[in-house]
Amino acid sequence: MRSQDLYEQAKKIIPGGTQLLSKRPEMFLPNLWPAYYSSAKGVEVTDLDGRSFVDMSIMGVGACILGYSDVDVDGSVREAIAQGSMSTLNAPEEVEYFSRKCLIARRLLERGVRFVQLFHMGWDHHYQLPSRLRQKAAEIDRPCAALIASPWRRGTSVLWWWAPSS
Repeated sequence: MRSQDLYEQAKKIIPGGTQLLSKRPEMFLPNLWPAYYSSAKGVEVTDLDGRSFVDMSIMGVGACILGYSDVDVDGSVREAIAQGSMSTLNAPEEVEYFSRKCLIARRLLERGVRFVQLFHMGWDHHYQLPSRLRQKAAEIDRPCAALIASPWRRGTSVLWWWAPSS
């Protein structure tokens, strides 16, 4: 089995055989769990030995709501790469960051995802509270209003809460 042979080789050069404890085959089914994949689409993963599986474990390293190789997500990533993903100058996306997260949340909800969590940094204030809280509220006010007013929202609850940043 190519997958197991490669994993045995990896254990000789990488401590633990993988970069992440959660991806070690021993965590699931020692000596039988496929260690490496050749392709992944939706929930189907094909290992190096050509065997296909439905990934019902941890979907990579956590939530992978849309599955692997989602057409919309991959297209957005390719577009960002084609535009250049690094520069000395600031990226305009920084200004629109929360707005984009709200748009992504809306698209996920329109596709039937039941729970979406949005997070916006910088709410843990200890000084200049009135001005800093006004600034933060202004950053999220319009994107949040657009998300709440979206047509998909009929019959959907939107919960807001504050969590201190660490």
